Parts: sequence; structure tokens; C-alpha cells
Amino acid sequence: MNATALVVGGNRGIGREVSLLLARAGWDVSAASATGAREVADAARAAGLRVTPAAADVRDDRSVQRLRGWWDARCTGLDALVVTAGTAITGPMDAIRPADIMAMMDEHVAGAYRTVRAFREPLARRRGHVVFVLSRMGRRPGRYGLAYGTAKAALAHLAGCLAEELADAAIRVNCVCPGSVDTDMLRAALPERAASAMPPDAVADVIAELLGPRFRHVNAAVIDIPGR
Repeated sequence: MNATALVVGGNRGIGREVSLLLARAGWDVSAASATGAREVADAARAAGLRVTPAAADVRDDRSVQRLRGWWDARCTGLDALVVTAGTAITGPMDAIRPADIMAMMDEHVAGAYRTVRAFREPLARRRGHVVFVLSRMGRRPGRYGLAYGTAKAALAHLAGCLAEELADAAIRVNCVCPGSVDTDMLRAALPERAASAMPPDAVADVIAELLGPRFRHVNAAVIDIPGR
């Protein structure tokens, strides 16, 4: 039986590259996104691979629960849950409202929590591994990180708390933290950084390595990927 992976936010950007890379390595991969993840499924098919698409919005409890029901209908367990879903609200203080900070916290922190909480049982059945994607904006305070960066900093704390609690179920929780990554999200939020940003497949390589046997004993770690 092939190892199973669910990439939430797997349609584009880093999630898309993770989905394709794991499929190429022989994993049984499903990719979920709010729009249904058809783009990555089509890209996989064109490359002679298979990525099964699903729909889920991490901001919506019912949507995440529907994803769990969909998963249970096709798999009994889950080896890897990779959460890359999320948008970015960036800008200086004059441009950021309190509501923007709350929106980022709901999407990146509560959304990650909703997803892990929903998939705790299938992860436990396979002694599974959760990987979150952080951001250098959450590790290094700056004027544009008031909303997005604050949420990513909180996500790192959440990951550490989950790693401690879920260790009893043999579920590991780790994070990767890249600098700027050349994605549609970066080009929309901070276009001036795109020219010097790393490609998303560079981050996907690290995530795939983290999910492999070499790091099977690593838990509660944050893997920094050099970059701006």
C-alpha cells in the first residue's frame, strides 16, 4: 500500500509543487483547495501522474468536516498532512485594519487547527506526520507583517503545542519556514520581492525530504530555508 498524503492548499504555489513531487515519488496524493484543486490534478495527469482533487475551505468548519468525510470514504488512514492553504494581507499600519489581522488568524491559525483536529484519527492510525508552511515574515518582525506575519508567528506556536499533545498518538508536527517564494500570492501582496524570490519547488523539495524516512524521528522542529 502506498503512503497517503493530503495537501491542503495543494492546487497552486508550494502546495501544487508538493503534490506533484510526492506523486512522482509514488505517494497516493490528494490535493484540496477552496476551488477544488482541478488545476493540479490536470497538471499531474499531463505528466503521467495522479493527484486526486478535493474541495475544502479551511475557514469553514463544515467544509473541513466534509473533506474528512470524503477522505474516510476512500482511505482508512493518513500518512502525511501538509497544510499550505492561505492568502496574505500585508502592508503598513495605516493600511491594516484589526479585521485584517483577525482574518489572517482565522485562515492561517484556526484553519490549520481545524484541519489537524478533523484528521487526528486517520493520522493516528498511520502514525502520521503534519507539516505546516511558515514564513520569514512571522520569524522576523517588519512593517508589512502586521497581519500575515503575526498569523504565521502564531501558527509556529500552534505547531509546537500540537507537536507536544499529539506525540501521545505518535503524530509528529513540523514546520518549514522559507523566505520569499515566487507564487501568485507573493506577486499579489509584495510584487517587488518576486524577482529575488525562491521557486516553490525548492520549498517542496524540503517538505518531501522532511516527510521521508531520514527525518522519521524529528518532531516539533522548524526547518528554515535560506532566502530573503
